[in-house]
Amino acid sequence: MVLRNTLTIALLGVLLLATSSNAETTEDSYTIDLYFYGQIDNQNGNITTFAPQSSNATSIECPQEGNRETWPQQQRQWQTVGTWEVDFLGPGIIYGGDYNLTLWAEAEEGSVDDVQFRVTFELDREGNAFDVVLAEGTSQTKTLSEEEDPKDFNIDLEFNSTESFIKGEEMSVTLEYSGGETGQNPVESLQNPEDAQIVVLTSSVDYPAGISSILMSTVSSDFPEIDIQESEQN
Repeated sequence: MVLRNTLTIALLGVLLLATSSNAETTEDSYTIDLYFYGQIDNQNGNITTFAPQSSNATSIECPQEGNRETWPQQQRQWQTVGTWEVDFLGPGIIYGGDYNLTLWAEAEEGSVDDVQFRVTFELDREGNAFDVVLAEGTSQTKTLSEEEDPKDFNIDLEFNSTESFIKGEEMSVTLEYSGGETGQNPVESLQNPEDAQIVVLTSSVDYPAGISSILMSTVSSDFPEIDIQESEQN
């Protein structure tokens, strides 16, 4: 629900916020949808309550170093796509529960086998260290091929406990990527260069990346707008 060039990770918005305004403060809790927009590697992306409004997708490239497994061990090489950050401008609560993050990815060039994503949500208690892990999860694997429509990658997130926060604290979302292409001997790969393989995260009105119906107390936070879906009493 908390979902950066112009990704998402719905995502792919793929957690720095582009604009800010103070949300209404109330004693009620609400379920809200969070979407990821914009490239997060150059820090111009955001998490927002606004769903994508255009069919023109925003996207961000995943690190190509992660496309292949290591050689000769043939183990996944996890690479950080980026981190979104949300500044809390007042006190509030993130409620425990089971949520789902949906990311959309496609092969812009070539194809990559067994693409996988993992994400970690953390809460910064001290202002200088993300020391509370709220939830973490890993997606299923899918093969991406050029000229195919984006495929959805779903990550189940279990927020094990309800966490309160105060003004000045932050939440971060770190996204990682890896592919399952067979690792190559570095010498051989230099002698026989292959076509570029580029996987991108994407977000658009047809492929919105984000989390739906996350339960939070409404607080003054760095979102462009708090979009209330439904309300519940604390």
